Amino acid sequence: MPQLRLLSLYFLSLLAIYVALVALWSVVDGAYLPALRAVETEVFSSYFQPEGHVEFLPYAGKKPGLDLEILLGTRKSRALNQMIAVPVRGLNRCYAPMCLLISLVLVSPVPWRRRSMALLMALVLFHVWLTFGFSWAIVDKFSNDDVFALYSFSPFVKKAVSFVSMTLTQSTFTQFVVPVFIWVLVTFRRGDWGRLVGVSQSTTSQIRKNN
Repeated sequence: MPQLRLLSLYFLSLLAIYVALVALWSVVDGAYLPALRAVETEVFSSYFQPEGHVEFLPYAGKKPGLDLEILLGTRKSRALNQMIAVPVRGLNRCYAPMCLLISLVLVSPVPWRRRSMALLMALVLFHVWLTFGFSWAIVDKFSNDDVFALYSFSPFVKKAVSFVSMTLTQSTFTQFVVPVFIWVLVTFRRGDWGRLVGVSQSTTSQIRKNN
């Protein structure tokens, strides 16, 4: 059953690359997180200023597993010396899903030249998605009925914003499904699906014959 062995090899390779990349977190976090903080701070501070203050900083608390925080404020809150710190798990929220995406691209059954281009596009889209998720979380905090309010929504819209924010930033399912979607989008062409379906059908036939 060569097709089945090939699929098994793909899955084992995917798992090995993913585990190896995640294991490097303690090595790469010192470079990845500062770069992420700098980019996100620039994006959001330029958008919300002068009324709002948004800054991505190293986590200042003592809770384990947290390594990033989003510092939020408004003119009114800063006049009262009040700021919100939204903690973020950099490993779970950013790095591990990115590792899954990289692993999927690297083991894809397409030529290496296409893989390299797909990897570049995938990383760009992944960080666009991260920024998109952060934006919902920030708007959610800036739409509460307090000194941090920059937006005033109806109760229904506010609930919708909070739900989308939670889904994008706190759902483990979403964090690992979106990388799969990005992988499919940037890696495969229409003609690839015919070949993949052919392999899948051949593998299924082999299994049925053996049973």
